[in-house]
Amino acid sequence: MTAGLCGWFSGSLAPALGTTEATLGAMLASGHVPLESAALKSAPGAGLAFYGDQPRPILLEFDGLWLALSGHPCWLAQGARTTPPAELLRALQTHGPSALAQVGGDFSVVFWNAHEQRGLLAVDRMGVHPLVYAHVEGRLAFASNLDLLRGDPAVRTALSPQAIFDCLFYHVVPGPNTIFEGLKHVPPGHFVEFGPQAVATPRAYWALRFAPERADVAAASVEDLQQEFVALMQDAVRQASMGAVTGAFLSGGTDSSTVSGMLARVSGGKAQTFSIGFDAQGYDEMEFARLSAKHFGCEHHA
Repeated sequence: MTAGLCGWFSGSLAPALGTTEATLGAMLASGHVPLESAALKSAPGAGLAFYGDQPRPILLEFDGLWLALSGHPCWLAQGARTTPPAELLRALQTHGPSALAQVGGDFSVVFWNAHEQRGLLAVDRMGVHPLVYAHVEGRLAFASNLDLLRGDPAVRTALSPQAIFDCLFYHVVPGPNTIFEGLKHVPPGHFVEFGPQAVATPRAYWALRFAPERADVAAASVEDLQQEFVALMQDAVRQASMGAVTGAFLSGGTDSSTVSGMLARVSGGKAQTFSIGFDAQGYDEMEFARLSAKHFGCEHHA
């Protein structure tokens, strides 16, 4: 079972419809998650359920504060050191959303301050760990996916005509919208606040910036920039592969070949790579994948 969470923030002590357990149970059932496999928590003004195989979301509770954390956040200012949940909880308590600007890695965060009746949702800069939400009846309902969110009895699930048009025209529903009216994604690098003075609209804590006018960039040679790029890529793959048996999908294209090559470099052995072939001319990429795997000395599986 994949890991995930769902819940809500509210200005009152209970959900608008039903009990805490009933509402969380309805959300879990909508996501086809057995109630007995989940952990349920409640506090004044908030409810939370989390579930799944390892690594399931971590829940930290301290003096009226909640922090539900998925993924692998890290402090950028400390050499991308893994962020202990307690440190992140204290940072959010002290500095609020501005603390997120110092956090990298892949993560999603649900933070609740029962004393101030204030909550926060946030996702990492690339949106690796998604969160969706809906602002209904004075509450902010949230979940890891739309199936869970739709189970909240107060959440309406009318299809969005604009989203249908976008899906047919672009072959995707552009974020932060979803196929359902009023149900939104937290965009990558953004947070959503809930509270007496907060409006549940996404705000950016980070944005990608291209700054070729920087003195260190302007003065660097092409060779220096190439070496820096390779070092950054290698470090990113090393961090992503730490603490678990890791493989790479390999199509033979530039992106997957680069990642596979870096994995082979940092793994200290033969990197495990995987491909899917098709019996259709023009679509099958197995030949390119095999060439790339041979070049990097990978143990390839097709």
